[in-house]
Amino acid sequence: MAEERGEVVVLPERTSRACTEMSPTSPIVLERRRRATVSPRWQVANAPRASLGLHKGADTIPAQNSVDAVQELNQRQASALDELRLFRTTLDSLKARLPALEYFVANSSLKEEDDDAELERIVRSFGDPVTTIAGGNPDGPGSGEAGAGGSEPLQKRARTSFGGQGQTGSTATAKGKGKQKQDPDEGEAGVEASVNLEFYALGRPRVWAEPNMRTSAVAVDDSDAAATAGPSSSPSHRNAILPPASEGQSESPVALFANGDALLRAAPTSEQEKIIFHQGLDVYGFHHAVIHAPDFYAQVEAFHELGNGQFDLASLAWLSAYFALLAVSAKLVTPEQQDEMGFNDAEMSACANRWFQCAIACLYRHNFLQNHDLACLQAIAILVLSGRDAGSATLIASLLHAGLSIAQDLGLHRLVSDEQWAAAFKDKPQRLRAKSLIDREIRKRVMWSLAHSDWFAIPYRTYSTLTRAQITTPLPLNAKDEDLAKGEAVDRPRDEYTPAAWLLQYIEIGASMANAFESSRSDKSTAAQAYQRFLQADRELETLLKSLPTWLKPGAPTDGMPPCVEALRTTFFISLQHKILSIHRPFLARPSRATTYALSRKRVIDAARAILREAPRAKDIRLWTAIYHISVASFSLTLELYEQLKGPSPDNEAIRNEIQQALPTLEGLKSASAIADRGLGLVTPLLADEKRMREEGGAMQPKDKRKVSAAGSWCDEFVR
Repeated sequence: MAEERGEVVVLPERTSRACTEMSPTSPIVLERRRRATVSPRWQVANAPRASLGLHKGADTIPAQNSVDAVQELNQRQASALDELRLFRTTLDSLKARLPALEYFVANSSLKEEDDDAELERIVRSFGDPVTTIAGGNPDGPGSGEAGAGGSEPLQKRARTSFGGQGQTGSTATAKGKGKQKQDPDEGEAGVEASVNLEFYALGRPRVWAEPNMRTSAVAVDDSDAAATAGPSSSPSHRNAILPPASEGQSESPVALFANGDALLRAAPTSEQEKIIFHQGLDVYGFHHAVIHAPDFYAQVEAFHELGNGQFDLASLAWLSAYFALLAVSAKLVTPEQQDEMGFNDAEMSACANRWFQCAIACLYRHNFLQNHDLACLQAIAILVLSGRDAGSATLIASLLHAGLSIAQDLGLHRLVSDEQWAAAFKDKPQRLRAKSLIDREIRKRVMWSLAHSDWFAIPYRTYSTLTRAQITTPLPLNAKDEDLAKGEAVDRPRDEYTPAAWLLQYIEIGASMANAFESSRSDKSTAAQAYQRFLQADRELETLLKSLPTWLKPGAPTDGMPPCVEALRTTFFISLQHKILSIHRPFLARPSRATTYALSRKRVIDAARAILREAPRAKDIRLWTAIYHISVASFSLTLELYEQLKGPSPDNEAIRNEIQQALPTLEGLKSASAIADRGLGLVTPLLADEKRMREEGGAMQPKDKRKVSAAGSWCDEFVR
């Protein structure tokens, strides 16, 4: 019966780009399908008798030539279903082509002579629209993994980021359940561009290609033989099992620092070590607070007493913390201290990166994912909290997740209450009680440091690894080092500064943010209720800002505080304003933002302006957080200036001046900080473009809107 079916009609190419203009169930399509699939024998059986050369009196067609109506109907249904499957599969394949087309649109600033070759390369990459891209799954739309064949320009796709949402076809299908994501409106594009710029300032592009899908060194064979040799001979399969091209691939830290001799060659001299650790513990130790300074200095002394072979004899877990502290502290030394050690900014940054690699090598060599150790968690916490300017931000983000998992395996999230501990050690010797208390407080600080770092990242990931309710460990005591050394569980007043005081403030900020985002994900809460929870978090942060502890207030006494008091206070103010900006920014992308979320836009602008007004006071602060938050505020307000091209606000010129006043801070720190260098390199061209468009007449042209919405794409190459 198969040969008796009519051929499937192939519709001619259309000039329209829309593949959904005519529904597959529309009357026209159904009629075409009916005509295309009708059986010749059915046509004969139902044709007018005159057309068959028969007169009214002629005999009817013999019984053996009659057709079973039910059987023929089933055949028609099967044929129609086959065509419907082909249509659906083709539709999926067309959707799979869209990301490659988007790439070409976003990266169409090529030279004219290169356009044809580039377009041909992209078009050739599409592959067969049915078998290669869609995967041939006949179960309906969205059932296939679009792009699974790997026929897309993968290395280029990794750079394409329309508002930070670019991703491989298979991932897009899996997350979107087969639905094509609609193009973001201008507000959403602006928000996404701002978030992308934050990632790029850290040197961490927001979208990455899968490692096994990067361009391999193996040449792609386009010959007919390769095409007919079977799936196992596909170039994409060969590329998947071969290592990626060496270009741009950094050497493994373990290979670089595989033994004690390599670590010894990388280590600082004794005098350099003293200067660096003084800066990282005695001056800026508050920024991580996971090291008990007196104990650590005693351990370093014991380490040097090991003599020759000390880097082979010492615990790799302890060495990971040792090098992690060296790495973050090296970024904090002053220019005068650098001169004393004989380094300039570039050489000091190189040392910091080398010690960062040493710390990672020690973690890997210790097999820290299997051999859990508190010292490894201290190393991770130090890098997460204070080391974003010393090494790979992508690696640090991965370490944070690993650290949270290890901390839970060690039970750091469920330590007993302070009262239970005090009762258990009430009659113990003072030395034993002190040792236990120091260890307990460091564990608490490590747990809460990793937790609040995770909560600060919720606005970018929309989830947290560990919620506030899952942590039953008491908050760290607001205690001084000498309190712990005496074995006294002292919890000093909030207004009194201690090494843990900064951490306690950050825990409060992070918990407020986490509660807002967790409440917004409740199935029972409406959009209005979720927004009210964010407004509540805003009020909590504003209350915290207005009721600062004494040691954070400008002009307050500095007794017992580190010598960097002003830097500490400026950094905290900038950081808190950034958290206010972070919780409100997602609402700028909502469709009803002009009315319902008008307050959020105002809060974002106000917070960013407050950061930039504080920026001149941060010109000598080398903490990565202050530099990063100033860069973020600059991005946010520069993109706001783009938005105001349609109609400048009364504050337009004041905003522009505040951005310009903040740039010298980044300029002065760019030789010492990669974040400052990247931030300056990203915001400067944005400002230049905004000035050009403003002078050309105001409102953005379509090409300029694309530039803003694809901000991540055009600056990706700069970051790499």
